[in-house]
Amino acid sequence: MFDCQNVYFAPELATQRCQRALQVIDENVLNTLLTFALYLLGARRTDIAQVVNQPLDSIKSRIKAIEKDGLDALYDRRRRDTSRTPSIPQAAPAGPWEIFEEEEHDALVLRCGTPEKQLRIPQQNKLQKKVVLLSALHSGLLTPGDVAPWLGVTPTHARNLVRKLAEDDVTGLLDKRRGQQEYRVTPEVKAELIQQFVLDVVERGKTSGKQIADHLAERCEVELSERTVREHVRKLGLGLIAESLPELLSDLKKTSEPDAEGS
Repeated sequence: MFDCQNVYFAPELATQRCQRALQVIDENVLNTLLTFALYLLGARRTDIAQVVNQPLDSIKSRIKAIEKDGLDALYDRRRRDTSRTPSIPQAAPAGPWEIFEEEEHDALVLRCGTPEKQLRIPQQNKLQKKVVLLSALHSGLLTPGDVAPWLGVTPTHARNLVRKLAEDDVTGLLDKRRGQQEYRVTPEVKAELIQQFVLDVVERGKTSGKQIADHLAERCEVELSERTVREHVRKLGLGLIAESLPELLSDLKKTSEPDAEGS
């Protein structure tokens, strides 16, 4: 039997670990796991209720449910909408479905049977790749183990993402910390943004998010919001060179003029 009397629990580590766990585990499930673990280790139910900040009756109900139903009790049946929650196959049906990387085109390829029957997804289209792979998983064409490595997640997280896709559509897959705009700013768009920033600074001595957005739309038909432009100017550190860039280019032009005359 485990003896936890002399074990030190670091609050900082607990916070960090719980935050990581919440990225792949539902909060209600995590609380139930912690509740049952403390119960197994001999903690009183009144103490457990204080630790997880839950009513004592809820603690008692969770413990009884796990002892009766096992792992199925980890999910709160009152909150589950079985009509919307997809049934995710543990194994794909027999068939020659495969995923591989095509370096020549920098793409991810899904193939079914012959080379003619394949779907190519550009690697830079992260959201498209996620939607296609999770849709194939939802349909039983691929397994969580097939999909997870290509999305950089665990099989369990892949199952959770399928549920998000089924319940909230594509918006459920967007990283709320970065926002939807991040998926639209590809390396090519960033290159145009940097180029436009330099043009504006050199020609006008200054620039702004609105100015860059307007000029991008006019020059190369790239549609970005003013907010998105400002955010990426900040991330790329372009604001730090706005004042020094014209002076540096002017000095460079002066030093190169005598060489041109001498030649």
